[in-house]
Amino acid sequence: METTNVNSIEVKPQSIPPQASVMGYIGSYFFSFVIKTATELGVFKGLQKGKKTNDALATHLNLDSVSLRRLLRALVAMDLLKVDEFGNYEVTVYGATLQPGETPQSIEPIANYLLGDFIVEPMMNLGYSIRTGQPAFDNSTWFEAGKINIEQQQVVNRAMEVYSKVSLPTILNSYSFDEFDVIVDVAGGLGQILAGILDKNINSRGVLYDLPSTIERAKEYIHSVDMTERCELIGGDMFETVPTGGNLYIISKALNDWDDEHVLSALSNIRSAMVNDSKLIIIEMLVNDEHPTKEEVIRDLLFLAITPGGGVRTQSEFEVLIQRSGLQITRIIPTSDQFCIIECEQKQ
Repeated sequence: METTNVNSIEVKPQSIPPQASVMGYIGSYFFSFVIKTATELGVFKGLQKGKKTNDALATHLNLDSVSLRRLLRALVAMDLLKVDEFGNYEVTVYGATLQPGETPQSIEPIANYLLGDFIVEPMMNLGYSIRTGQPAFDNSTWFEAGKINIEQQQVVNRAMEVYSKVSLPTILNSYSFDEFDVIVDVAGGLGQILAGILDKNINSRGVLYDLPSTIERAKEYIHSVDMTERCELIGGDMFETVPTGGNLYIISKALNDWDDEHVLSALSNIRSAMVNDSKLIIIEMLVNDEHPTKEEVIRDLLFLAITPGGGVRTQSEFEVLIQRSGLQITRIIPTSDQFCIIECEQKQ
């Protein structure tokens, strides 16, 4: 009788059923809301100084002990917390990214921003934006709402600080700034990117340009990194005017927030401020219509829901706006974090 060697039988990998794949998308928001709840209740902050039992943490945070245990169990399942045999909970390396404070690994401000009600609610009403082409934010623009709610604006500012710090190494590794004497950062926020560039290019000086209210907040940061002598702070509106005298102009992750009319206005004002040999670099995500990434399309829909006409543009869409503003693209430099550096000069 012929025998079969079971070790020689080829076992084909089981493919994931379509239903299971789609359920992964459908149910993913549950995990987001677990993180949202934990950060809002202070769970990660409560464990910042070390381990705590469920009851101790519940007392510390003034929470229902039985209900908290169910939340902690979910956080353990998500590898954000771990629990020892004595019932002590502590953060994992993943959970540490959600702890507040000035630590290199913390993305807590970004989590608070993306999971804030002012982001979640418009995304829940994305259908309104699809039907009308308008932001889904209480019949107002996200920017107007942000000006009203100071606490919300602070959440956004802190998130943008972290985004800037995360982006800085990639920008420095992708583009050479040493040939520029005066670098003007348009809509530069608190100045993290500009200060980082100046720190690596000791012969350059900078001009930080943003709304007057943002410039007031930027003074403290520029002073804290000892750049007061090398960085001039100017308040204004890029849709009205841009400071002159720069060899290099930078606008980073600000244009995709706006519709074509506003983008054209900002680029035209930068063009007017440039001298003959000046350059402009635009740092933005470019969506590839043929092979879009999940991050590109989600970011694009977020802009649709919360901004007045913003979105992630294709290279050709940017080229049209750049040409119309009197500029021309000299090169496009891909970076490692899905953003591109679009270098421009005055149209010849």
